[in-house]
Amino acid sequence: MLKNLSNPRDFWSGVMFIAIGLGFAFIARTYSLGTANRMGPGYFPFYLGLLLAGLGGVILFNSLRSKGEAVEKF
Repeated sequence: MLKNLSNPRDFWSGVMFIAIGLGFAFIARTYSLGTANRMGPGYFPFYLGLLLAGLGGVILFNSLRSKGEAVEKF
């Protein structure tokens, strides 16, 4: 299934960024988010995690469009 990826390095980087970003956003939900006017302790990590996940999505999308080097097996 994944042998046909055109750029596997960027694909797995995008998956890693999405997983880490969503993990941070999920953990930050346990803190008080507050509002934009009065930010709580979870406000910044939550939105930073979402931003990281969005960046991972862009990298993953671009990896499916571009051609890159193959990745060796572990």
